[in-house]
Amino acid sequence: MPRTDSAPIVTVAIDCKPIVDAESFHDVVAKAFGFPEWYGRNWDAWIDILMGLDAPGQSEIIVPKDGIVQLKLSNVGYFSKRAPKLYAQDVALVNHYRVKNGDRPILIFFL
Repeated sequence: MPRTDSAPIVTVAIDCKPIVDAESFHDVVAKAFGFPEWYGRNWDAWIDILMGLDAPGQSEIIVPKDGIVQLKLSNVGYFSKRAPKLYAQDVALVNHYRVKNGDRPILIFFL
């Protein structure tokens, strides 16, 4: 379904400065999104949980079915220098898998 201008945007601010490795990445994003205790703290778990942000119970961030999540990233330079392989992971996979499953894209980035 196409998004309209009135569709809600939920902004999640993430300060990337503390990210130095995979462990700190998962600490930062789990806190920013309010992920549940069962969050797997790996790349596949991160993609899975973000794909379901419009389903109850995935995180404290609840996105309406017609909404979108805007990731507002700050201090990205620190992240890219300290953990370049992790930084280079393709987060577009979340939207790709959602579309493949018949859902709308859900993520946009704002640096």
